[in-house]
Amino acid sequence: MHATLLQVQGLHKTYRVGKSCVPALQGVSFQARAGEIVALLGSNGAGKTTCVKCILGLVLPDSGQITVCGYDPIRQPRLALPYIGAVLEGSRNIYWQLSAWENLLFFAGIAGIPPAQARQRAGELLERLGLAHRAHELVGGFSRGMQQKVALAVALIHEPRVLLLDEPTLGLDLEAARDLRHALRDLADAGRAILLCTHQMELVEQLADRVLILHRGALAREGSPHELRAALGQRAFVITAAQPLAETLQHAICAQLPEATLNGRVITLHTHDTLRLYTLMHLLEAERVAIELVQTVMPSIEEVFLEVVRQP
Repeated sequence: MHATLLQVQGLHKTYRVGKSCVPALQGVSFQARAGEIVALLGSNGAGKTTCVKCILGLVLPDSGQITVCGYDPIRQPRLALPYIGAVLEGSRNIYWQLSAWENLLFFAGIAGIPPAQARQRAGELLERLGLAHRAHELVGGFSRGMQQKVALAVALIHEPRVLLLDEPTLGLDLEAARDLRHALRDLADAGRAILLCTHQMELVEQLADRVLILHRGALAREGSPHELRAALGQRAFVITAAQPLAETLQHAICAQLPEATLNGRVITLHTHDTLRLYTLMHLLEAERVAIELVQTVMPSIEEVFLEVVRQP
């Protein structure tokens, strides 16, 4: 079992808006282990940003406890924050008037890294992230993808154990997003814990080891992508017939199986009830229609997410 690097326990936070109190977090608890990418999902206003700001020590929770590598970032910031790296949406942790190289050396100096060591780390990060050939150009002239890579390099310059990433691939082209995904997987495999806040479900499907879904400030679902898909209890059977379906057979399928959709020779049965599949098989067999392929399709993370956020 890998070590737990980030622990959030019973986190509560309420904001005052005029005379009203708006709960942002309601008893949120989770952890992230070394080598693990944890996706934090939620609609706008679900509490993701508040949670991240509490971990960074930027927002004081009403109650609850946070530890990063054993230290409390709010009560022990000097001990906890060196273990945290963060990339906020919009590359807000870099200076566009500086070059990539200058950004890295500036933030290395803030972190107290000796100059010689800072130069070595900066060179290694720029090389690893494919930025070495533009190290001395102003970041303001970079593409969005390259700016995100610089932001990630800055977050890594002090070699943190925990990474907090807010929409790291938003606005990136396909190649830049792919490169960044590979970099994040490599960073996790090297023993870091990564908390990934995103609305991009494809990114979650590709990268996340565990998924947390916040809804109205509470943790509504938690588990691996496979566990969440299985728990939804919905799936589809996709049956490909070896020949076109007669019109009378199509009408019979639609009449007896309203959850079925037909597209040429392909029949998609939206159900978790295998008895409904047998009903379809009998209809096909009665018409002597050979079956070419039967597939089971599990729900996507997006479907799990939508099922959660549509709850009242």
